[in-house]
Amino acid sequence: MTARARRACVAGSLLGAGAIALAPGCKKTPTLDFSLSVPSNVASKVAWYEVGVFSGPACGSIGPQLTGGVPETGYLERIAFQAGASAPPIENLTRANYSIAVAARAADCSVLADGCADVDLSSNAAVVVTLDDGPTPALGACVGGTVCDEGRCAPGVTGIGVGCSLALLGAGPLADPLILGGGTIVSAPAIAATDDGFLIAYRENDTGNGIARVTVIPIDEGGGAGAAVQTQQPTCAGAELSDATGLVFSGTSGVVAESRAGCGNSGGVDLYAVANTGAFGKTAFTSEGIPSVRLSTAHALASSSAGTFLAYVESNVATVASVSDLTVGASTPFGGAIQASDAWVAASDGVVALVAASAGSVSPSDDAGGGGAPDDASTGDGGVTDGGVTEAGGTGDDAGGAGDDANAPSAPAGTLLVNVVAASDAGASFASLPAPTAFAGTWASVSAQEGRVFVASDGQTTADPISYRAFDVGTATPTVTGGFTTSDVGPVLYTDVAFHQNHVFFAVERPGAIALVAFDNATTTPTPLRTVELAIDPRVPSLSGVRDGRVAVLATDTLVLVAWTTEESLNFNDATGGYALFACSTP
Repeated sequence: MTARARRACVAGSLLGAGAIALAPGCKKTPTLDFSLSVPSNVASKVAWYEVGVFSGPACGSIGPQLTGGVPETGYLERIAFQAGASAPPIENLTRANYSIAVAARAADCSVLADGCADVDLSSNAAVVVTLDDGPTPALGACVGGTVCDEGRCAPGVTGIGVGCSLALLGAGPLADPLILGGGTIVSAPAIAATDDGFLIAYRENDTGNGIARVTVIPIDEGGGAGAAVQTQQPTCAGAELSDATGLVFSGTSGVVAESRAGCGNSGGVDLYAVANTGAFGKTAFTSEGIPSVRLSTAHALASSSAGTFLAYVESNVATVASVSDLTVGASTPFGGAIQASDAWVAASDGVVALVAASAGSVSPSDDAGGGGAPDDASTGDGGVTDGGVTEAGGTGDDAGGAGDDANAPSAPAGTLLVNVVAASDAGASFASLPAPTAFAGTWASVSAQEGRVFVASDGQTTADPISYRAFDVGTATPTVTGGFTTSDVGPVLYTDVAFHQNHVFFAVERPGAIALVAFDNATTTPTPLRTVELAIDPRVPSLSGVRDGRVAVLATDTLVLVAWTTEESLNFNDATGGYALFACSTP
């Protein structure tokens, strides 16, 4: 079971089953045979070897402590290395007496075996540390959200995010602009979660030269950005592309959606297959036979077990279509007979939500039912107009937000229309949607989980410029309404929403500022939890230039990612945009 290291001053290596060889540095120590004898029944389970060097022959007192790992204090030197890897040298030891303590740890840091050897480096040329099986069950496993790193339990993403702390894990800029020095038109970004982090996607356009480029950047779970991956999008000179990007990811692959403003009536949608590294695969184009289509910020593309859905505006009509194998299927209008400016979609395994924005109000004479919705749709709490539109009440007082009569209304000139349908009905019933729920607003964002949908929009009071409504599948009116504000000044340009587990997150952009706002108890009645002003942390790229509301947010079980592009048309010295990753987990 014991193999001996050859007499050479090199970093140790794995010598055989259950045996590890190490050598101390040469400058102050003699050449030394240093080997670890590991019980064969645990050798294959070892993830980390932790080695501590203590002064004097002290194994008698140190040995009993090793069942929980090398003591955290009192050592002269400590190293940790992964099983199967070469060990770093132990340096700066003079010719004296030492105790060499070793703990063999599993992936969760529990101690599988341990041992200690006293050695006199003034006379001995070899040291063998024999490890014996630790107690059963093993001790020392990481708990409380900590993770095993370098052979020690350390705060991990889960640990630092306990209670949805929103601790900043990492932040950084997006890739350099297509045109350095200004002149690049940039889409709003989109975010998707992968098995090992996130992807951020956006599109840039040089209108004068007829060049368009799609960029995808992988973000790991620690907040580090991988290399930006880029590909060209077909376009022509003078065709301005300034809308948003769509992005979904499921399993091992994803899809990026970009509108194409073609020459003449050749506009449509480009779809790109993408890997979790950001690498592009095959691509396909679906022509809509019109000059251009428009994708809306943050939620143009959604995917669930019900399918993948693309929402877009064509010829002033809000439209939804299924996406399969990089092909956009037959489209269905929604939102009724309105002049649509935007269209959003969200999907879960239980529900599909469609939101349309109109630049004008919906009158009782408007046929605002979706796709042939009957005018006599059942009355909800807010009533039904003659046009088949369920009018949702304004921001209510029951969720901590002020009612519409709390302040003078800011009165945005526009209407939002929401359809929420069961996921099982989505593919079959898009053509016969029920009457949408209508309320005042000029922009919106939407997120779905199970049978509940959150819609964020511009509020109707100066005290609560951001509104939210929760819709539950099977109900025509909001189950929960509320509103809030942030400490930043200036108008709210856009707010994206992400609903995950029992939290709902809002990324609020005002001129020169972005705030991340978290609410708890999202599955029942949301309650404010905490707000993070991104600009306060010097690790976040400068936000002084953000000004067009191009921001997105997405949450997973332990992480929340915010991404933004600076503005629609970059000026001289403008950055393309940036991202910030935060920790959030349940207790």
